Amino acid sequence: MVNPLSISCELNTDKLPLAGQPRLIYLLVEADIDRMSAFAPLNLGLVVDVSDSMLIRLVTEAQFVELASAGLAQEVLADGVPAWRVENIPQTLL
Repeated sequence: MVNPLSISCELNTDKLPLAGQPRLIYLLVEADIDRMSAFAPLNLGLVVDVSDSMLIRLVTEAQFVELASAGLAQEVLADGVPAWRVENIPQTLL
């Protein structure tokens, strides 16, 4: 069976720098319905989650071990989910 709906997405930038301020980005979403199919209504919803549990920094295993051994990583509950909070990272560890 052929999928009659094709969706493609494209951001206006390839990189999103980590910054402590809002950043405006554009997302182009194109939905294409197979021309041989009957048309049907399409509802599109966008959810942007900015809760604390989404603020997860990515580090390597070695970086995490170094941060934890320096006492800079504490396990906390973020939105009811266990997570690691890392604050005040010295420049030497970055």
